[in-house]
Order: sequence, then structure tokens, then C-alpha cells
Amino acid sequence: MNFLKTLVDSMINPAPPKVVVKRVAHRNPVGPASARTIVERDTVPLWAERHWQKSGQTYTGFYRTEFGSWEGRIEETPGGLIRFYLNKPPACLSSHSHYSCFLPKGGGLYEVHFRIPAKTASDGIVQIERILGEAHQAA
Repeated sequence: MNFLKTLVDSMINPAPPKVVVKRVAHRNPVGPASARTIVERDTVPLWAERHWQKSGQTYTGFYRTEFGSWEGRIEETPGGLIRFYLNKPPACLSSHSHYSCFLPKGGGLYEVHFRIPAKTASDGIVQIERILGEAHQAA
């Protein structure tokens, strides 16, 4: 159970991306005076790490928390707007302060709006998973 909680926590709060540091000189007491260290940046987007599938401008996958997972869809419009959808959210979400941001579209599907629009699919996934986790913790 502890392993599962650690895994889910790392999905909800991922480690910051690796930073590219080029030609950084530092003193190395056992090596040359100006040894260099290069660290490659992690280029895999969060949506791909979380196993969302992208087809054209649509992503499909699951919003995941330690309390469960819920089917979702993300659509990018040609104008740059990103729309987020959540299918059959948990009942405890109705008590959360952001519940009004989940607009029913019929058939159990909800469109999710943000006060400050998410700039990427990955940003929206993180925000929705945070809200779902908070809703369960408060229940």
C-alpha cells in the first residue's frame, strides 16, 4: 500500500524536470580544475508519462489520484484553446469549492473550466487531479 501511495504521490506531484546546464565549470579536488557537467533535460511531457494517448488534437486518458481514476479527454482547438473533460466524476466533488467549474454536458461528461486557463494539456491534468484529490480528502 505504501508503494502505491508513493507511486500516486509521484504522479500527482512529479519531480521537477531536469535542467540543462552547459559548460558549467566547477572545482574538482581529485580531477581537472575545470571539469564540466552536462545534465540532459527530461523532454517527455507529463501527459505522455501518465499514459494519455494523443490522436490529432485530442488526448484521452485517466485523471489519477490515490483515491481512484476517472476517464478524461482533452481537446486542443486550432485557436490555441484547450478544453478539458471529465467523465463521471466522484460524488464528493460536489462539496469542493471548485465544483462550479465542472459544467455538465450530459451522459456523465463534464467540461472543466479554470479561472486561469491551463497553458498545456499537462498543466490541466495536474490541476484536475489536485482538485479530485482535495475533494476526496475533504469528504
